[in-house]
Amino acid sequence: PARRDFPGIDSYPTAPDWRIEADWHPLETPQDLDIDLVTGARDRVRITHEARFTHDGQPITLLPTHEKSGKPMFVIRDKTAGAETYGAARFLIGEVQGDKVVLDFNRAFNPPCAFTPFATCPLPPPENRLDLAIEAGERDYIKPPTTHKDTP
Repeated sequence: PARRDFPGIDSYPTAPDWRIEADWHPLETPQDLDIDLVTGARDRVRITHEARFTHDGQPITLLPTHEKSGKPMFVIRDKTAGAETYGAARFLIGEVQGDKVVLDFNRAFNPPCAFTPFATCPLPPPENRLDLAIEAGERDYIKPPTTHKDTP
């Protein structure tokens, strides 16, 4: 029933200024980073690069904590979290192009744990918790109300 009644996911209108070509900066020494999971457990990931850019005059550095199909994946949270977007985080896949990484926040998407309590998702590290609103990408998945039907 959850799949059959799935209402879809609303997204923000495409915002060209949220397609960012960030500097793809290799770290001098790779770093191990502990990442909290929605279950309360922790995972350890290795960070080899960081994405650096400026948006509306604010310098931002994001850490890619995972990889998806050979591309860096960023787990992010911003000021829209919990109000307009999924409260825990959204995922963003980067496209590395030489010494740049394209971060198209219009493609930010909800993690599996937004849809089911049976998924284990990473939470964003402190560096990826942004003090600005990213009004781009997927909004929160609004779960349909649960209905109980009496059986004859």
